[in-house]
Amino acid sequence: MADPNFCLFFKEGKYVFGLIKDDQKNKWVVQPEAGKEFHLAKGQTALAWRGEPYSTPNDGIKILAHHKPQVLAQKSQFDLSSFHELLDKATPYPFEELADIFLDSLQDGWSQAALFLALREEPYLFHQKKADFFARTEEEIALLKHKESREAAQRELEEQERRWAKELLAGQLPAIPDPTIWDKFLTRIRNYLIYLGDHPEKDYFTQIFGLGPMGGVYTERPLLAALNLAGERLSWARLQILREISPGFSEEELVLSQALTQATRSQCPFDLPQVNLTALGGVSVDNATTQDYDDAISLRLENGHLKLWCHIADVASLLTPEHPLFSAAKDRASSLYTPLEKFPMLPPLLSEDFFSLKAGADRSAVTFYFEWNANFELVDQTIFRSLIHLEANWTYTELDYRLERGEEPYASLNRLTGKLFADRIERGALDLDRAEVRLLVKDLDHLEIDPDSRETAAHRLVQELAILINHQAAKTFMEAGRPALFRNQPPYQVTRPLEPGEKPGLGDLNILPAKLDLEASGHSALGLDCYLQCSSPIRRFTDLVSQYRLLELLAKQPSSLDENRLLQWGLDCEVKGKAFGFLERKLWDNLKLKYLSQNQQQAYRAVRSRTFRNGRIQVYLPELDLKLEQNLEEMEPGIEYQVKINEIDQKLQEVKLTICSAPS
Repeated sequence: MADPNFCLFFKEGKYVFGLIKDDQKNKWVVQPEAGKEFHLAKGQTALAWRGEPYSTPNDGIKILAHHKPQVLAQKSQFDLSSFHELLDKATPYPFEELADIFLDSLQDGWSQAALFLALREEPYLFHQKKADFFARTEEEIALLKHKESREAAQRELEEQERRWAKELLAGQLPAIPDPTIWDKFLTRIRNYLIYLGDHPEKDYFTQIFGLGPMGGVYTERPLLAALNLAGERLSWARLQILREISPGFSEEELVLSQALTQATRSQCPFDLPQVNLTALGGVSVDNATTQDYDDAISLRLENGHLKLWCHIADVASLLTPEHPLFSAAKDRASSLYTPLEKFPMLPPLLSEDFFSLKAGADRSAVTFYFEWNANFELVDQTIFRSLIHLEANWTYTELDYRLERGEEPYASLNRLTGKLFADRIERGALDLDRAEVRLLVKDLDHLEIDPDSRETAAHRLVQELAILINHQAAKTFMEAGRPALFRNQPPYQVTRPLEPGEKPGLGDLNILPAKLDLEASGHSALGLDCYLQCSSPIRRFTDLVSQYRLLELLAKQPSSLDENRLLQWGLDCEVKGKAFGFLERKLWDNLKLKYLSQNQQQAYRAVRSRTFRNGRIQVYLPELDLKLEQNLEEMEPGIEYQVKINEIDQKLQEVKLTICSAPS
C-alpha cells in the first residue's frame, strides 16, 4: 500500500484535517488546513490514509477542501445503532477491523475518515482506548448518561451560584428557588472561609467572588458580608476562632465528665495519701471573670516564720493518660481566652466546678509547702496531695487592697516575693516593662480601657509564687534524675548600654525563645537553673502531664510515659499554644481598633518602634499597647509624638494617623 498523504489529528479540542508532505525520522511533516506546517509523531496521528495524489501543497489543500464536506456529511449517515448491536461488548476492535466490517471498500480513505469521526463523536455507543474501539454495554451507557446528567446539573448549579455571588457582592439578596441548595451554598462559603488555602473549592470561590491575590481581610470581608446579608451570622472574630478550635464539647465528652464527678476526691492512681488541710482555709487570686481556679494559697505567720501552702488543683489523679478526656485535652492543648468568650480545655463541669478550687467546697489539690524564717531563709519544703477548703476567691483588686493597707500575713508574703524576685534579678533574670492593656467589653458600642488590666503588686506577687512552684517542681524532677518537660532558655545578650536603673525593652535584647526539652539547662530570662510548668493543669495540657508525672515521682513509681511521646506532646502543645497566643492578640487588637473608631477625636501618645523593608514604619501607641503600620517617615526613633486618627477602616483593619503636635 502506498504511503498515506492525508491525515486527521487532534488539536485544541477538535479533529483537524491535514496533508502529509513528508516522512522524516518517524515523524510526519504535516500541513494543516490552515497555518504553518509542523512535525507530528506518527503515534499522535488519529488516522492516516492514501487519497488522490497531489503535486503541490496547494493542490492537496484543494483536494482536502473538496472532500471534507462529503466526509462530514457521510459521518452522520452511518447506522451506528445497528452496527453496535452486532458487535461483542467486551471485545477490543482495531479501527481497521471495524472499517472492514462496516465499509464497502477499505481503499476509500475518505470513508474511513467519516467512519472514524462518527465513532469518535458518537456520545454513548462506542469508546476508544488507545488504538482499539469498544462497544459499550447497556449498563455502561446508562452510567454514562447518568454521569452526563449530573455534570449538566453541576454546570447549571455553578452558573446559578455565579449569579448569586454577583448579587451578594452588590448587596442584593438573590431570589432563592430551592432553599436546600441555597443553604448548602452558604455552608460551603462558611467552610471555605475557615479553611481558605486548604479548602478543595478555593479556586472556585476565588473565581466566582472575584477575590484578589492579597488574601487576609481582603478575602474575608466580602464573604463575611455576603454571609451576614444572607442571614448566616458570622463575625470576623468568630471566624478567627473557628480556624483554631472547635467550640463546644461532644455529647460523649459531657457524659464522661459527668461520670468523672462521681469519683471520690481521695482517689489516686498511685495510692498517695491525702493530707486534710480543710481547717487552713485559704484564698485564690485571679481576674474578676475567672471561674476555672487552678491555684490558691493558705498562709500563716507563726513565731516569725512564714508558712505558705501553694495549692494546685489536683486534676491528674482522676484524669489519667488512659482516660478519653485526657486525649481530648491533648487535642485542645490549652484553654483559649478571647475578649468575648472562653473556650476551656476541659468541659465546664470539670474546669469550672469539679476541679476548680471554688471557695466554700472541699477540693483535691497538690500542695507545695514552704516555710521561711524571719530572715526569709527557707527552712522547710515538701510536696504532697491534700484536701482543702478555701474561704474566698479573691480578685487582684482585693489582694491589692490588703497589700496597700499592710495587712498581715499578706504584707510579709509580699516582702518575701519581692526578695525572691530580687534574688532572680541578681542571677540575671530580666525585668521587662510589659504593658498589657485590656478593654471593658460589657458594652461593645462604648468600649473603655480596663483599669485593672495593668500589672499591680498583686499581679507581681501571684506571678512570683507561680514561678516558685514551677521552679520547685522542676528541681524535684532534676534532683531525682527524671526527665520532664523542662522549659529552657539559652543566655541572652543586651544589645546596647543601659543607663543605671534603666530596664531593657525587647528591642534592646538578643534573646532566643524558650524551648521544651527532657533535660534541664536553665532559663536565663527567669534567672533559674531549671523550670517547668505545672501550675495550671485545668488550663494547659503540658501542666496536666507534668502534674501526673509529679504524682508518679512522689509515689516513687517508675515513669509510665514514653519519653519520646512525652516530648512530642509538649512540642505539639507548644505550636498550638503559640497559635492561641497569636489569635488572642489579634482579637484584642481588633477590639482596640474598634475603641479607636469610637474615640477618633482623642490624641494618643505614639513612638516609632521599627522600620519595615517596604519603607513603612511601625507606630506604637502605649496607652493601648497597640502597634500600627504607617506611612509616617517624618517620625523619628526615640521621640514621643502626639497623633490623631485621620482615617480608620474597621473592616479592613487599617488606620491612618496624623501627627498633631510637635515631638516632646
